[in-house]
Amino acid sequence: MGKTIDSDVNDEKYQDFYGPAVHCPEFDGNTLHKTTANTYSIGASKEWLEDWLVRTCELIDKYQPADLLFLIGGYTITHLNRI
Repeated sequence: MGKTIDSDVNDEKYQDFYGPAVHCPEFDGNTLHKTTANTYSIGASKEWLEDWLVRTCELIDKYQPADLLFLIGGYTITHLNRI
């Protein structure tokens, strides 16, 4: 997923919208069912997590949503503690 499929996520001109595309072997289509249970896998880089946090805070500050659905996929609080 991510960098392994042909989509505009991989086009640098959309990086401001999607954030940087990152290949995550843990979510490879051939091994997805084997690795997602490993909640202590490496996960995203600290830089990616910091960028994600800044973007999320910007969305909340700008749009002040009444409700926020927080989905982090395969990431756990352990991963977020690195930022």
